Amino acid sequence: MVITLNSEPFDVTIENEKTLDELISGLSDWLGKSGYVITDVVRNDTELTLYEGKWGDRKSTRLNSSHIPLS
Repeated sequence: MVITLNSEPFDVTIENEKTLDELISGLSDWLGKSGYVITDVVRNDTELTLYEGKWGDRKSTRLNSSHIPLS
């Protein structure tokens, strides 16, 4: 899996996360401690939406290539 933050490769170790939402939730908590907020998530060229507090395209939340812009 390749993850980028603000178009820069980001080295992350997946521990117990099984879905993209679980991964993003953990990243969001970690980034929030430095004052960053995840504003968009793109998975395989598809922009995901935040729905009921979870990121996803409502079809699949498998872990794979993701780009996460921050603000």
